Amino acid sequence: MSRRIFGIDFSPLTADQIVAEVTSSERPKGSRLLVTANLDHIAQLSIDTRFRAAYNAAWLATVDGTPVHLYGRLRGIAARKRVTGTDLMPLILENLRPGLHRPYFVTATLAVAERLTGQLVARGFDPADIGSAVPKLGFEHNEATSTALAAGIADHSSTHVFMGVGAPKSEIWAHEQSARLGAAYVFCFGAGLDYAAGTKRRAPHILRSIGMEWAWRVAREPRRLFMRYFVRSWGFLFAVATDILAPSPRR
Repeated sequence: MSRRIFGIDFSPLTADQIVAEVTSSERPKGSRLLVTANLDHIAQLSIDTRFRAAYNAAWLATVDGTPVHLYGRLRGIAARKRVTGTDLMPLILENLRPGLHRPYFVTATLAVAERLTGQLVARGFDPADIGSAVPKLGFEHNEATSTALAAGIADHSSTHVFMGVGAPKSEIWAHEQSARLGAAYVFCFGAGLDYAAGTKRRAPHILRSIGMEWAWRVAREPRRLFMRYFVRSWGFLFAVATDILAPSPRR
C-alpha cells in the first residue's frame, strides 16, 4: 500500500505508537523532526522551498488536517487515522519521565512556558531539567539569535523540544538548526502548546470529531486565522490537482 501523497511518506503509526517511540529510554541519534501535515501546510509546501526542505528531511510525518486525511484515504495511503499535533502534545507530556527526559519549550508567550513547566514540576520533575525560551518576533531571521537559541537547547541536553511559535517558521528553523540541536526529538505543535498549557481553549469534542475544529479556531481568532483558512487554503486544491496529475513513482 502506498503512503506517498504530496511528495510525503506519511507514517502509518498510531498516536500511541509514536508516543511509545519518542518517550523510550533510548535517545535518538541526532535531532529528529516530527511534522504534522494540515491543509495550510500542504498549501504552503508548494510555494515555500525551505518549508518543503524541512518536510523532506523530517524523521516522521503524520496526517493532521481532515482534508489531508480524506484525500489520503481516497489515494489509499497506509495512514488510516489522523494523528494531530494537538493530540500528541499532552500524550507526550504525560509520558515524559523525571530523571530521564529533559524537555525544552520554545513558546510565543511566557505564560505558556511557565504553565507547562509547572505541570511537569508538579509531576516530580526537577525545574533544572526543564528548559524554555520565548524568542522575540522575527527571531528566525536573525542568525545570532537563532544560533544562541539552538546552543541553549543543546547545552541543556534537551531530549524533547516543543516548538510553539507557528508554522512554517518552527519547521524551517528546526530543520536548518538541526545540526546544532543535539540528540533530541523536535515537535512543531503550534497552538498545541497553548492548549496543553490551558492558555487557549480547544474546540469541543463534537466539533473535533466531525473535522470542524478549524471553524472554532477562526471564530475565536478571526483576524489571525482569516488568511490561513479563507485565502491560503485555496492552495490546497492546487496541491491536490498537482498530486493527482503527477506521474506515479516507479516501484
